[in-house]
Amino acid sequence: MAASRKLSETSKLVETLTKELEELRREQRNLERYATPPGQPPFDFGPGDVLLPLAGRCVSDTASAAGWTYEVCMFDSAHQALKYRPQQRTLLGHWVGFEDGHATAVFGGGDDCGGHGPRHMRVLLECGATESLHSATEPHTCEYTATLSTPLLCTRDELHRAHAELANAVKARDALAQQIAREVAERVDPDDPKKEL
Repeated sequence: MAASRKLSETSKLVETLTKELEELRREQRNLERYATPPGQPPFDFGPGDVLLPLAGRCVSDTASAAGWTYEVCMFDSAHQALKYRPQQRTLLGHWVGFEDGHATAVFGGGDDCGGHGPRHMRVLLECGATESLHSATEPHTCEYTATLSTPLLCTRDELHRAHAELANAVKARDALAQQIAREVAERVDPDDPKKEL
């Protein structure tokens, strides 16, 4: 029994170390991909390279209004597509850089938008318990905005608060689901066919 437990612990440790090694290798590939020639300033991943883990990854907002889905690939590009035609994507822009310190990611030079010139997108960066793209809109023709939440931008205290808010939201959702189930059960009486929903 002790040997089996020890084997299980060792397997978990190997799995954890393997994941950490894969993450380090991915970050190394990103550093190589975004390496700048000698004499030029290094690629900007935010203060202390805090956003480096987002390099090479894409985050989507599929809950946006009007049937659109948005995708932001940090340090690369941003796209838009109709939800029912995800393969037909519109380029909203290529990575330009940061604005407002490092609070906004800017993508420009996207697909032409008729008389409005090329499309572009601004993405507000904020602390969040989970990584998500949300609040994507088109406030002006061919000008897009969204918010990218990520734990990478949180201080330890902010992250604890964000996780607590997330846990409270999950509890509230579960309580509401239970309340709805009780109300439905009270409305349906198997012995009285007239007392149904």
